[in-house]
Amino acid sequence: LWPDRPERVARQNLRQSLYHLRSLLDDGGAPEQQRTPPFLLIARHTVQFNPQSDHRLDVAEFLACLAQGHPERAAELYRGELLAGLFVPSVAFEEWLVMTRERFHRLALEGLYQLTRQYLERGDLALAQRYARQQLTLEPWREEAHRQLMWALAATGQRSAALAQYETCRQALVVEFGAEPGPETT
Repeated sequence: LWPDRPERVARQNLRQSLYHLRSLLDDGGAPEQQRTPPFLLIARHTVQFNPQSDHRLDVAEFLACLAQGHPERAAELYRGELLAGLFVPSVAFEEWLVMTRERFHRLALEGLYQLTRQYLERGDLALAQRYARQQLTLEPWREEAHRQLMWALAATGQRSAALAQYETCRQALVVEFGAEPGPETT
């Protein structure tokens, strides 16, 4: 985590970080005050999250919801970029974080796309619009989400809103990629 520091300094930084983390988690202190089981398992050469602790991880819940066929709950859980604002001066960590963020982002978008499609097919156009808009919040240039939203708007008799959405799509694609919408969208 501190590749540009001498090992002695990096270990001291790690000890301090773990101390602060355990304090925030109320996971340290005297043995009679420690959480049972603790959140962190810390040994001389290893640190790991204790899966037996009384915890809730939104990322794990998000993945479980997708795997178990609960896309609405997964959509509620996904609030954007994983560990937003976190900076660790480590190339290896940064590579892992970028790839993991992208994976979760793609999973969220695919889940939202499928939800929108399902609600369009069921005729629940209000929910279809909601999930299409949620896709567009994550990626304003996402052409298939614009198409879904235009379809839902047109199907509810909001022709002008559907045409305005097309223009929003067109502008987003021009700004982001210098391209016009595809024939299917047009």
